[in-house]
Amino acid sequence: MIMSETYVLDSGFDPDQFVADIKEAKAAVGDATEADARHLQGLVLTSQVLLYGGHSLLLLGAALPSYSWVLLATGAFMISFARCMKWTIIGHHVSHGGFDKLQKSHPNALPSHYKRGVFAIGVRRFFDWMDWMLPQAWDVEHNK
Repeated sequence: MIMSETYVLDSGFDPDQFVADIKEAKAAVGDATEADARHLQGLVLTSQVLLYGGHSLLLLGAALPSYSWVLLATGAFMISFARCMKWTIIGHHVSHGGFDKLQKSHPNALPSHYKRGVFAIGVRRFFDWMDWMLPQAWDVEHNK
């Protein structure tokens, strides 16, 4: 296997235009607002409803003798989707510090545990990030 220390870029790539495009996109998006906080809270609520609803369907499907496979499959899908949301949407953005500035500019917009280095620590891990990988390890590895 041959490894290169450089990226292969198209001959038409303009690094100055790329930087300008990134700055323009950042300016267009702007800083996080209270609407972003409400959106995150909606995502958290959705993931919780999916998670607990999925577990409820699994229990119900295990208790019923007929057509339980529909409940079991639906419950498994709901749990899977909730876990994916918690990892890729909620945990990923919070662990990157995506809401840290919002915590400073609007201190009451989100609970204090939605902050990089605080998210899913201690007993909150059970609620925020119940996965095999420690959030601290993810922070060290992914935020290099």
